[in-house]
Amino acid sequence: MYIGLEAARSLIWRAAHYADSHAVMDNKLARGTKIFSSETANKVVYDAMQIFGGLGYSKGTVVEKCYRIYE
Repeated sequence: MYIGLEAARSLIWRAAHYADSHAVMDNKLARGTKIFSSETANKVVYDAMQIFGGLGYSKGTVVEKCYRIYE
């Protein structure tokens, strides 16, 4: 989970740096960043739900709030 999040964060920073330093955004980089980051976030939330078990579904927990956002 940590590796996926760090890879997504790195890709986001790369896309942001590219957007700041070039006049025209590379659409392939932007789309790839969006897809990879959203899929990684979804996988991390799903894995956290598996780790927390029944507690992950309890109202008010961070995992449950993230699950509602990404589902």
